[in-house]
Amino acid sequence: MEEDKNIKLKRRLHMISNIFSYTIIAILMIIGSFLVFYVIDGKICKSKGKNPLFGLYTIISPSMTGTINVYDVAFVKRVNTNDLKKGDIITFYSENTFFGGTPITHRIINVTESSETGRLFTVKGDANPKEDDEKVKAAAESFADFAKKGYFSKNIATNKYPAGQNQEFAPGNAAIVICGSWLPNEAKDSVADDLEWGYFNYPSVPDGKDDNTANNIANQVLAINKNSKMSDEAFKLIEYITTGEFDKKMTEKALCIPTDKANADAWPTELSGVKEAFDATTTYYDWAAGVESNNDITPVLQENTQKLASGKLDAAGFIKAMKEAAGQ
Repeated sequence: MEEDKNIKLKRRLHMISNIFSYTIIAILMIIGSFLVFYVIDGKICKSKGKNPLFGLYTIISPSMTGTINVYDVAFVKRVNTNDLKKGDIITFYSENTFFGGTPITHRIINVTESSETGRLFTVKGDANPKEDDEKVKAAAESFADFAKKGYFSKNIATNKYPAGQNQEFAPGNAAIVICGSWLPNEAKDSVADDLEWGYFNYPSVPDGKDDNTANNIANQVLAINKNSKMSDEAFKLIEYITTGEFDKKMTEKALCIPTDKANADAWPTELSGVKEAFDATTTYYDWAAGVESNNDITPVLQENTQKLASGKLDAAGFIKAMKEAAGQ
């Protein structure tokens, strides 16, 4: 009797094992068939300039955080755009070259139609800001106005640091260069001997967040490795370089801002205008005032600001491009 029970138990376990095995095999076959279809369909669609029927994409941007997180995998299916509506989450390719053909997954927040443009979708990442800032428009319009009046260098669209300061400002072909207190030292061997250095802060603007007593102030850093076996000696060297006579010599040779307060009167003549603004500073911003804190946006901000300043984009075009880059 006990032997019969064991036989029945073994049969049941064997049957369960078979069912499990067949299920796994079936799932693998389905996945394999899907992958074969996915690859073949992708190649056929690519040859015809179409998007594949299905797609799998890894999310690399936090713009949809809360709904879709970074490193989630999005499974997408090609649909008729006439079936899309406000509130749908879609994956699409942007015409903006900044994205380099990377698919974007965002939510539709508005749908418009016209005989000229057809059906257009406004999209936004769920985690992206919702409100537009009128100050951005005002700033963009100011840049566009300067470009229209010819105040910017004709080379501004391709001008990369330090080309502008060395090839245009130093020879006297440009009257003003947007830069920092390091410029006189970097350009001292190229500028005319009789050049009178001047400096002024960005002017205050109506309803601005700050006035011209706000400054972007950065520092060069001398650091000591935590594993250094001569940390005391290294610290003494830093003290020697940044104080007293050596610090004063640095202001003379490198035309830099004195580090030692005892040398407060040793500012280089070339930086006299900088000193006035420096001493009046009441609000301090870190490097680039946070503009470069988003690695996804910084390159496209640089690209479109250059286009704006060179007259290739107007204010509306600049805002549109930046909103698209931000997923709004």
